[in-house]
Amino acid sequence: MRQLSLFPAVKIIPLGYMWNPYSETCIHKVNQAKRHSEAKAYCESLGEQLATIRTIETLQWLRDHYTEIGSM
Repeated sequence: MRQLSLFPAVKIIPLGYMWNPYSETCIHKVNQAKRHSEAKAYCESLGEQLATIRTIETLQWLRDHYTEIGSM
């Protein structure tokens, strides 16, 4: 018999991050202009990965949540 949960899985989102339901990842915006290699190294120094946009839904989600991306 299959059990149904009354509550969806709880995701703990670190302070300063937003949950992207399309990529199922936490997104943290950094307000510093960097070259790709610098941004990648910065993320890795924090134990994180530089975000990669793989779907149109993720791109739209980013545009909806970060207004300066809307001009892309």
